[in-house]
Amino acid sequence: MELLTLTCIFIVCFAISKIYLKYVSTSAYFETRGIPLHGFEPIRVLRNTYHGIGLSEDTLEKYRQVKAKGAKIGASVDFSQKAYLVCDPVILKHIMVKDFNHFMDRQLFEVHKEDFLLQKMLLVLTGRPWKYVRTKLNPAFSSRSIRRLFQAFDDSGKKFVEFLEKTPKNGGELDLTIAIDKFLTHVFGSATYGIDSKAFDQEGPSEFQHHGKDAYIHFHGLKGIKIFLLAALPKLGYKLGLTFLGRDNQTYFNNVFQSAVKDRLQSNTSGEDFVQLILEGKEATNLEKSEDEDDEESNTSYKKQLALENHEVFDDEGIATNCLQFMLAGFEGSQSLLLFSVYALALNQDIQTKLRQEVLAGLEQDGGEFTFQTVNGMEYLEMFVKEYFPNPEKFSPERFSKENKPNLVPNTFMPFGGGPRDCIGRRFAVIEVKVALCHLVKNFELVPSKRTLIPLQFSDGLQRKPKGGMFLALNKIN
Repeated sequence: MELLTLTCIFIVCFAISKIYLKYVSTSAYFETRGIPLHGFEPIRVLRNTYHGIGLSEDTLEKYRQVKAKGAKIGASVDFSQKAYLVCDPVILKHIMVKDFNHFMDRQLFEVHKEDFLLQKMLLVLTGRPWKYVRTKLNPAFSSRSIRRLFQAFDDSGKKFVEFLEKTPKNGGELDLTIAIDKFLTHVFGSATYGIDSKAFDQEGPSEFQHHGKDAYIHFHGLKGIKIFLLAALPKLGYKLGLTFLGRDNQTYFNNVFQSAVKDRLQSNTSGEDFVQLILEGKEATNLEKSEDEDDEESNTSYKKQLALENHEVFDDEGIATNCLQFMLAGFEGSQSLLLFSVYALALNQDIQTKLRQEVLAGLEQDGGEFTFQTVNGMEYLEMFVKEYFPNPEKFSPERFSKENKPNLVPNTFMPFGGGPRDCIGRRFAVIEVKVALCHLVKNFELVPSKRTLIPLQFSDGLQRKPKGGMFLALNKIN
């Protein structure tokens, strides 16, 4: 026991010393370029990581420091990587679009073969492998492809309503966090793999939901320390047998993918899900053109060379890992968006009524069933989902009306990033949230309950979430 304690103390001290030395060298790097380094202290970072404060609070505070000094660019250290804090929309456009070739790669962290799925994720790929896989995946995320998946979204929305109707309400209220988690899990299971995740079939998490949550990279508690160690000191972390996603989780989702493919081959059938869309696009040749777009021979040669160099990153394992990425990258963001959306609806009854009127009108137009075209074409729903700044204390969807669009400053509203490396799953995320909201306001009136926090309080962690859950009262609409 004493030896184990001493070993742990040694590892922590070693990690802190290595990170501190990295901080010193990084500080000198930025100082020679006239850019101040903001708020990095190894002990504080470790403490905040354990308590789940970490990146979200730190990044916000650093951003405020840069803005307070009137600077356009600041700097920080994210784990052991140098990072710029850009506060100017014009500079952002240069980084994301105009000068993208100089900023194409994301140096998030070093990934070893032990994380056999993570190492082939689009998120961590760089250079030509990233370009190859991104081009292969793009068709699966087009509007046309999302339209093919709409039935999976709509069926999940119906199960969402059924679950809410059956869920016992304590004093007329319930925590919508649980139901929203199950809805999103069901969407990812059916729309990605074509399977029933069983999320709605039991009170607790299903096997699919359990592995999804366990694989998610979050930054609090002991898992936060593990992620911090792997990101800051990867060689040490992997030698200790740690992995980002967990070996069991990677094996589980790899088996889910392999099973989905095997079932189709044996039954000679296809599905309407991402596995099918990606398999259809696997052999596609619609790669980006070479720099000389008019030179057909050169372009063909470029495609063949790119495919030859990078086919291993898009083998079956590569496809399996990117199916998993859709869930890991999209779950918490969609969850937060839905939680804050239902909160805004409950506290703004006039907005809820207006949204319900648009939803019911769309339903009547389509004969009582939601369609992709109708949901995607709802103007007020689009404004509602986008609602954001200025004057954040007032919820006003009209900020994103057609009339006010010219007043929006470019590159200041980027929920999915921008440029060639923006979020590839943005259409997926938006349509799943819209479908959930459509089914909610069609079937329920959302109102505050005794346990609704006003004003809203936030829990610690990377992703903004309401503290203590999202308790609201739901009144059934007949």
